[in-house]
Amino acid sequence: MISLVAKNYEEFEDIVYSKTLNISQTVVDKILNNLETNGRYIYILKIQIEDNDEAIDFTIDRNNFIEVLEKNIKIQEHFEQYECCAEIRDTINQLKNK
Repeated sequence: MISLVAKNYEEFEDIVYSKTLNISQTVVDKILNNLETNGRYIYILKIQIEDNDEAIDFTIDRNNFIEVLEKNIKIQEHFEQYECCAEIRDTINQLKNK
């Protein structure tokens, strides 16, 4: 899980965009590591917004694994992470054939 702290929402957006590959890799890893678990939601990321004293938790619904992986394969391709792309592709095919 990644835990991020931002002063405000603008800084939060900057952090997310600057850490796109790290966040994408975390999302992909969490999905791949939880393919056989029974929980419906997978906890991915926590963001603390200091100005509002607010915490935002990001989870992924198991029913959305394929959609999330399809979005993340594009990010991985952009950063030329081709081994990860192959693993994502194989997982998408596996999930579609269940």
